[in-house]
Amino acid sequence: AVDIQLHIATARLMVRYSGLLGKIRLLWERLRNWIRRNGEPRVGTIAWEAKLELEKLPQVIAERQARLSQTDDAAIRSQLEAEIASFEAQIVRHEKNLAAMDTSPGKGFIAAEIDPGARNFFKIVEETSKQLTITIEQIMPENLRQNLSTKVEKIATRNTQLREAEENLYNSDNPLESVEKQIESDKKQLAADIQQLKAELFKELEAGLTSNNTRLGNDGFRELKKWHEDISATQELIELSPEFKKTYAAKMQQQQENWLLTPYLATQDSDLLYSLAKIDREGLTEIRNEVAPKLIEQRKQRIKQIEDLLKPLNDDIEIRINNLRNARGLSDNEARSQVIRGLNPETTRQIRELNEEKNRLRAEIDRIETLKNRIVANAEVEKFADNASVNDVWNRLTRNHEDGNESSTRKLVNVLIAHKIVEGGEPEIIATLGKMKYQGRLVSDVSREFKDHYRPQLLNFIYSQPTSELRYQKMKLIAESLDVQSQGSISEDWYQEEFRRRVEPKVPNTTQATLGTQDAKTQYGIELKTKENRRFDELFGDENSATIREHKHVSGKLGAEQITQFEDNIQIVQHNRRIDDKLAGGEPLSKNPQDTPVILEKDGKKFRPNKLVYTFATPKGVKANRSWMYGELGDHQEYLSFEIINSKGEIKTIDIDNISELNEPALSQWLYPATNNSKNNP
Repeated sequence: AVDIQLHIATARLMVRYSGLLGKIRLLWERLRNWIRRNGEPRVGTIAWEAKLELEKLPQVIAERQARLSQTDDAAIRSQLEAEIASFEAQIVRHEKNLAAMDTSPGKGFIAAEIDPGARNFFKIVEETSKQLTITIEQIMPENLRQNLSTKVEKIATRNTQLREAEENLYNSDNPLESVEKQIESDKKQLAADIQQLKAELFKELEAGLTSNNTRLGNDGFRELKKWHEDISATQELIELSPEFKKTYAAKMQQQQENWLLTPYLATQDSDLLYSLAKIDREGLTEIRNEVAPKLIEQRKQRIKQIEDLLKPLNDDIEIRINNLRNARGLSDNEARSQVIRGLNPETTRQIRELNEEKNRLRAEIDRIETLKNRIVANAEVEKFADNASVNDVWNRLTRNHEDGNESSTRKLVNVLIAHKIVEGGEPEIIATLGKMKYQGRLVSDVSREFKDHYRPQLLNFIYSQPTSELRYQKMKLIAESLDVQSQGSISEDWYQEEFRRRVEPKVPNTTQATLGTQDAKTQYGIELKTKENRRFDELFGDENSATIREHKHVSGKLGAEQITQFEDNIQIVQHNRRIDDKLAGGEPLSKNPQDTPVILEKDGKKFRPNKLVYTFATPKGVKANRSWMYGELGDHQEYLSFEIINSKGEIKTIDIDNISELNEPALSQWLYPATNNSKNNP
């Protein structure tokens, strides 16, 4: 009976091993699918650890099954039962990790917590030490490197000693159990030391984000600054309202944990950028997109209440002023002054406090909009010192980038001087800069204000040319001497002056309409492919039928991001046209987001876009994208058209009806006609 029980126990253990193998095969297939989608994981990450252990476990289990088949020894079976419990726990852990990785792929690239009991413990510590060293050398300033580097060296040395001690475990004269316990204790301490070192590195990095005590040449670190700014902006936003602070505290905590777990560890900048990109930055954007509209609406409602309270008070004051002016023949200012002085002190206090609250709320709305729409670049997290001089600001704005290329400000200055748009040269430009507010302000804000100051002068210079051909050529010459973003701006300004005002002379194109990614999803059921809010260069039409126009001043093919923006625009137009078709067919609309038309607002006017036009402002851009235009017109012929501009600044609309005009050689002949300025007189 005892023998039978022993055999049954062994058989049950064999069944458990077989069940484990089945689970491992399923997990291994899931992991391979994840790797196919996301690429090979780096050493020390959750995905890497899962891959390593899932590769080894089948061999280990096969070896244990072989041992079981050869003996019914109760002691061996007891040992193997303890091991299989450990294997089962590993499988459960990997199941959870893989489930999380499928939901959020970035989790596979977050550094795995270093488990002292891991079979590959020493290898993980070795790789982590190497990566920490690289991070410190690449990112930390020289005065902070030595202390952190010394600590990493001590960890690496201790790791080597422990590895050797474990390898020589059975050769020790000390009792086996005591040596095992000591090594286990040392491993735990080593893992704790690494976590402590990561925390120190994180603290130094975070301090460097606000003090610029960092080596900003590292692209990955600039990305790190963006992440920190995202956290700061979101935190500031939810601090504006206690109810939202409570609601989003858990979400913010999760984001902070992700930030702390981010591996600053990279052998190349691209690795670090990739790792950071996988961390859920979109989560922060979603929080801002959820919170900001609610905060703004709260403040708008309160402003409306204040205006309702102020109206009878102000109306009463105006009546008194009119009566006093008519009765005594006083001027408006004299009558107003006497009425204000004669007001009840309580009324005066009430009016003052209501106006102060209204101004504060308006300032908060502006700040909320800034936080919601913030797109952080390197300069946008850098501020000028509170005591900065105009020379400090000038030198910062005009210095070359680290790659040797000129800054956008320097390029603008070169244009202003070369074309004598500013007669006094650099001294006059510096004097203009000195009149701006710059102390304590963001570098990016000062730079934008400086460029905006000279945009009208650039446009006036372009429009001092006598013919449309010369205006176009001058615009193109100036635009292509500036940075990419400014090229688009000056080209768009030229287009508005040259063409759009003839259509709608009383509607200036002063602002860009925006559609938030979260709004698109929740209000209209549209999943925008672009992660940032969608901004539209121009809208024209009305609330019943409108056109989105995008302006492209490019000389080559549209990039991947620009194509993605195009696809999002198509989604919006198709969404509205599908709803129009339902209405035209007498089909009732549901209350679902999918049946809600996209309405965009700009300059106080509403637009319902159901058409799309793309403008290519250079002949080279037209030729480079000719095949793409041809294909898109075939796919979206009912609502898509292109505007193309030739070397004389003439414009032509291409749609499905005249698509043949994209064919060569007719296209090139139109794009590059013989020059004759007299034909282009406006």
